[in-house]
Amino acid sequence: MSGPLHLLRRLNERRRDLRGRKRLVEAAALGPLYLDPVTLAGTELAIVGPAAPVKQELAARPLSPTVKIWRMNRGCTVSVADPETFGASTHILFHNLNFDGPRGTGPLEDKLLFEQGVVHILFPHSAPRKVSDRVLRYRKERLVGAAPTLLLPPEDLYIQLMEDLHGKTPTAGLVALALALSAPLKTLSIYGFTFFQTAYTQGYTSAAVDDNSAAEWARATGLHDPDLEVQWARRAIQRHREAGGFAVTLGSGVAQALSLSET
Repeated sequence: MSGPLHLLRRLNERRRDLRGRKRLVEAAALGPLYLDPVTLAGTELAIVGPAAPVKQELAARPLSPTVKIWRMNRGCTVSVADPETFGASTHILFHNLNFDGPRGTGPLEDKLLFEQGVVHILFPHSAPRKVSDRVLRYRKERLVGAAPTLLLPPEDLYIQLMEDLHGKTPTAGLVALALALSAPLKTLSIYGFTFFQTAYTQGYTSAAVDDNSAAEWARATGLHDPDLEVQWARRAIQRHREAGGFAVTLGSGVAQALSLSET
């Protein structure tokens, strides 16, 4: 039976792959599909994550009025609740389009996106030469022809990131970091990422996660590996700094999580 079952699995995989490739063609026909890092040239960028130290980090290093802000999933909601600390606008919102359930990342409300000035929604996963049904459906139904547009990270960048993580799926925050380091920015600041060494900041999620259970919670799906992400982020920032790239500033909690200096 192993022979026929193996062939059936291969046939089903091929069918799924063909459907994914067809969706890719449809999605690309609707307009630019991937974020081009070159379009970020000269940008002062801040990536603001949801880890518990973020509010203290931003109090110590207030966001510049000229900075463009990238947020994760429910990040716009946190911004609205405290715009003086978290900033009142969002350039790109990284969102998993996983709206419901215990790990849901919340709805994308048109009013909130408009008020935040969101230019792009970035779905942080790029499968090789195909797209998921939810990406195609979202581009078709809601975001085509008007801001914010739905984009994906460059395919080659995402594939390399997955290889570096030994096949694990990168979190939205790590994809944001990889994208930022690949772009010709003016400056980069990173706040609110402890790679699941701490809980989330208050108001970000209702998930029952504390400092002691955050890493276990992240690993529970089998998709992510916080330890590998820490190692990747540390190496990437170290190499960037050693190469004399644009300035990268880390919030105190980020720096502690990565065992790096803040500047």
